[in-house]
Amino acid sequence: MHSKKTEKDWQLYERDFNTWINRPEARAMIEQLATRSSNGEIITLLCYCRQGQHCHRDIVKTLIEKY
Repeated sequence: MHSKKTEKDWQLYERDFNTWINRPEARAMIEQLATRSSNGEIITLLCYCRQGQHCHRDIVKTLIEKY
């Protein structure tokens, strides 16, 4: 994985993360979270990135909201 320090780094990180998360088993987990969320369950995504930084949580959140 790439660093996330610069905008270019983030673009490379996001590209690689999306490649990884588009694997069938990862997609299935995203779909499960989306179903749980649409059924009213509150889903909380945690990691050590500070608010306002580029973070994989943002990518996962966007994918969950798309389903």
